[in-house]
Amino acid sequence: MVDLNAPFNRVTLIPGDSAEITIDITVKKKQTGTATFQIYTEWTLNNGVFTGSAPKSFTVDPQSPGTTTTFSEKGKVTVASGQGFGTFDLSVEAFDITNTSTTDPLEMGKAATYSVIVPNNLPSDTTSPVITKPADMTVEATGPDGAFVDFTVSALDAVDGAVSVTAMPASGSKFPLGSTTVSLTASDSKGNTATDSFLITVVDTTAPDITVPDDITVEATGPSGAVVIFNPTAWDLVDEAVEVIAAPFPGQRSPWAPRR
Repeated sequence: MVDLNAPFNRVTLIPGDSAEITIDITVKKKQTGTATFQIYTEWTLNNGVFTGSAPKSFTVDPQSPGTTTTFSEKGKVTVASGQGFGTFDLSVEAFDITNTSTTDPLEMGKAATYSVIVPNNLPSDTTSPVITKPADMTVEATGPDGAFVDFTVSALDAVDGAVSVTAMPASGSKFPLGSTTVSLTASDSKGNTATDSFLITVVDTTAPDITVPDDITVEATGPSGAVVIFNPTAWDLVDEAVEVIAAPFPGQRSPWAPRR
């Protein structure tokens, strides 16, 4: 016989909170074979109904008359954020009992009952979460369309604890050249909303890279030197191919220099 007991059978919780409960299990009577059973270890109270989850299995070896096998297990009860006030009874009992012998099979015994009290005089929550954001950011462009930027934001609510923050644009987005406002929004379970923002500015302070030919030696074609053609190029991360201004410019007659 699988009997479940509730050493602490009364718990008071406000919506959104959880509490640990203790489940004591006693298996009595003669048993000639091995048996297994399960109990749920987590429950959620929502709209007045308990839903069990996280089942755990237990195994009982053969035992003689007058022998008892005991287990103690920790469970958790959670009250959903929208649950109304009242007193609700949670019944915890064994299920899925299997036996290797039919002579003295293990059977379900008494259940453990917990009273979950949701009080009516809940304090009102009119305080918005507090958003933690980075300082305004300046980042270097990595291409003509800006740069990918990662950042971290968070929010803490006095009642709900940590709550999620929505950022637009989101962290990891590609930000264009110039300044972009990142808008932040965080809401708690009571609908209190906080907003904030910060700036991400993408700048281009990296000079282009110039590619030049090797030093050139040419034969003079006249008393004023020689016309020399060369082709320097430049590449910029943002503007890509850019013009190179050379002095003297390609194709201009360069004076000859006497050998010393």
